[in-house]
Amino acid sequence: MKKIITLIVLFSMVLVVFAEEFKGFLGIPFGTSKAQCLAIMENKGWTFQSSMSDYKTQFFTGKKYAGKDITGILMIFEGNNLNGVCVMLENSDAVEIFKAMTKKYGLRKIENENYYITNDYNAIISLSDGTLIIIDPPMDNSTHYTFSVFIYCIFKIN
Repeated sequence: MKKIITLIVLFSMVLVVFAEEFKGFLGIPFGTSKAQCLAIMENKGWTFQSSMSDYKTQFFTGKKYAGKDITGILMIFEGNNLNGVCVMLENSDAVEIFKAMTKKYGLRKIENENYYITNDYNAIISLSDGTLIIIDPPMDNSTHYTFSVFIYCIFKIN
């Protein structure tokens, strides 16, 4: 029994060591300006929906994410800097992508919270009714800030 437990622990450690670093959403790092995000997304073939955007958000449609059809991508800005992304998918597709991200980035559930953090602490990721939410973790580990970004994202898309 001890050997089995030891093997499970070692295997888990190997998975965490080989987790990829989270470098941003679609290659766009957190902190990128609105103008840069708009240019990059349009250059990648995404369509900017100005009627669904405001001073704090940019909404994009027109492509697939991770090979899945999506309703859209909502980028959220704090000041002029990217600090969150919501990807609206079918619920089953969102769950599939979330599982793949868990494996790729070594996601770990934050105790007593409903979201996960990447192995390198570069992103917090959650799943809510078919919406994949990815945010820049606050430097002070403030869960209030994180929760407010989640609420804004969910309110904006519903």
